[in-house]
Amino acid sequence: MIFLAIGSRMWFTLGMARHPNMPNAENCSFAELEVAAKAAPRQRGYVGSTAIKALLLGFSYDQVAALYSLSRRTLSRWVTWFNERSIDGLLDRPGTGRPGKISPRKPTNIEN
Repeated sequence: MIFLAIGSRMWFTLGMARHPNMPNAENCSFAELEVAAKAAPRQRGYVGSTAIKALLLGFSYDQVAALYSLSRRTLSRWVTWFNERSIDGLLDRPGTGRPGKISPRKPTNIEN
């Protein structure tokens, strides 16, 4: 193991895995996470909320990633967003790219 130090402070180590980013339990309660999961319009919001809840309950990154079929990187992004913006960080953001041809607000007459 190699330690890199500047002055008297140790900055990081080489040869060891990074400690995973853990969710901040002060951002919201378990009840708020459950409400957010049930109210999520898409499955991704539900999975994100329940994955954060599992991490807060003490499950490891590897266990949560395997349980929800996620990569550690995706889980780490969700934790970062949760820590920065609480539950709002787990909500779907507008996607980039070309919009759909049929607007969901306009009713269309589609006949068989």
